[in-house]
Amino acid sequence: MWYSADVMNESLPAPSPAARRTAPSLSIEPGRVVLRGGLTRDALPDLWPRLAALPRDLARDRDRPLRIEVEPGTPCDGAGLAALVRLVRGARAAGRDPEVSGLSPGHAATLRTALEAPPPDRTDGGADERRPAHPVRDAFAFVGELALGFVRPALFRREAFARAFRAAGPDALPVATLVGFLLGLILAFESALPLRMFGAEVYVANLIGVAVVRELAMLVAAIVMAGRTASAFAAELGTMTVDEECAALRSMGLPPVRYLAAPRVAAAAAALPLLGLFAGGAALVGGGVVVAAMHYPWSTFWTNAFSFSHATDLPVALFKGAVFGLLIGGVGCHCGLSTGAGSDAVGRAVTRAVVVGILAFALADGVFAVLCNLLGV
Repeated sequence: MWYSADVMNESLPAPSPAARRTAPSLSIEPGRVVLRGGLTRDALPDLWPRLAALPRDLARDRDRPLRIEVEPGTPCDGAGLAALVRLVRGARAAGRDPEVSGLSPGHAATLRTALEAPPPDRTDGGADERRPAHPVRDAFAFVGELALGFVRPALFRREAFARAFRAAGPDALPVATLVGFLLGLILAFESALPLRMFGAEVYVANLIGVAVVRELAMLVAAIVMAGRTASAFAAELGTMTVDEECAALRSMGLPPVRYLAAPRVAAAAAALPLLGLFAGGAALVGGGVVVAAMHYPWSTFWTNAFSFSHATDLPVALFKGAVFGLLIGGVGCHCGLSTGAGSDAVGRAVTRAVVVGILAFALADGVFAVLCNLLGV
């Protein structure tokens, strides 16, 4: 099992057979520890006894600066980084503050982030991984950890945010735009039939403008995001959970919710309002095509489309979109991190993420409708 780019900040190719055959070695010199031959899951069993005893040996010469050197080109994976984290923390507990050199930039950044995080709490003996699932308790714990990730963004990764934003926003634009266009087209056709009975086809533009700006634009974007993004988040994090990559993060002191989920949820909340703007614009264009086919000029359509809209409609719609994105991203990440064991666990997590995500933003939209009605917005 090779740890993914989310854990390591870069793709980790499997070591070559020649690298696997190189025997790992550890040499201790005054003020210097050199690691050679491999820091991988396959090599660590041969090296672990000396690594475990090293902090005790280093405590004998506390006044000398200490440098831990990894030979350039040494293959390294998540298990090797976890061993380095434990080695550095052990040296610090022994009164030495070592400097680690020789790692690639991505590995060095992950090691630095792990060392800056607080050590994992070992008081429960790791029971957190084996305790029975409790949906309400786990959901509140997830929300609390996510809030900490936003309030104290020490572990917030801008690179992960950028990747998730691109997947949730620009990559979904074609689908959201097409669905919005077709929805505006269909809505214009269906509303034109009864209005024609009263000779009021021109008011099709008014109906489409109010419906799209207030409701349909963000709903279309939310449905697309629930189907694409929530499922993708659940599949990614579910696979990492099943492969025990999240357990490896915890062993390095990196909470998976703050390290993996927070950038994804923030990206979904930022992408959905923009996605809704494109879907709404496409829906208005689709309605305009139908109105133009009725021999009304485009200028009349655009004038009527926004005649019933208020100044607060667009800000409220954008705020709703951000809340929908927050809910959809949070549900997708929570379902992924709570994936159980078994070959079909990831599939169940993906299905649950899509269903619960749709229910969550539909319920939130109902709450917004009631509040807007009460406040007269």
